[in-house]
Amino acid sequence: MFNLEEVAESDPKKRNEIESGKIASIISSIDDSINTSGIRFARLGKFLQGLEKEKIKITLSSKSDVLKVLKKKRIVNIPVKIHGDLTPMQRQHLSDLRAQLDELNRKGDFDIIALSETWLHDGVNTSELFSDRYFVYRRDRDAQDPNVRGGGVLLAIRSDLASSSIPVTSDVEAVFASVHVKNTQMIFGSVYIPPASDAGVYLNLLQTIEWITDRHPNTVLCIVGDFILKPSSNYRMDNRPPSEYRTLHSWRLQSSWN
Repeated sequence: MFNLEEVAESDPKKRNEIESGKIASIISSIDDSINTSGIRFARLGKFLQGLEKEKIKITLSSKSDVLKVLKKKRIVNIPVKIHGDLTPMQRQHLSDLRAQLDELNRKGDFDIIALSETWLHDGVNTSELFSDRYFVYRRDRDAQDPNVRGGGVLLAIRSDLASSSIPVTSDVEAVFASVHVKNTQMIFGSVYIPPASDAGVYLNLLQTIEWITDRHPNTVLCIVGDFILKPSSNYRMDNRPPSEYRTLHSWRLQSSWN
């Protein structure tokens, strides 16, 4: 649990009682069938008087209660953020990601950084990865199960470059942003296609690209990422003949680069 309002109480016992009541109230507001008497919690980090927000690790009575909270947290209005605890592999991936970004910073001041398979979630603040030199656009995978991992994309654009998000409604894991570079307007995209995706996912991506180019004509488009596309695979859809399907792909790709 993130951003829980800090309790202004110096006595540890009283502070724990107040925090316990606040946590139980929040969990009950998400799902009142959860037995809050079995909740255990621990503060992450030392208590500092005057600190406005804090992070709390919460343990519920059963895995089913955990899944109830993770599934319903987005449909109720609560004053905190809640996310499933990271697995050891997720912690290692996050540590590796930080190390890679530190290495990039040592190599030079990059204008734009695109990442796929970030494995990020709403419990990881952008400030943990990037300084204020960058404005970061993220699309994290919405994991309802605490053991789900993978996916996620982001674009980090130097803050002194004029940029803005291009919101899309596609189910494809992708993030797009418009950037003004010198006298040129450009659109950058970072994409992740999971392994074993069918042709419909790729078609969805192409339709998204067409939607963007229709609304931003005469704009340079640069899309990078992890597409997991095997040349030997047969990506036919429905009952279209191969020639028509190739034309469909070719036209959409050509229209995106005009």
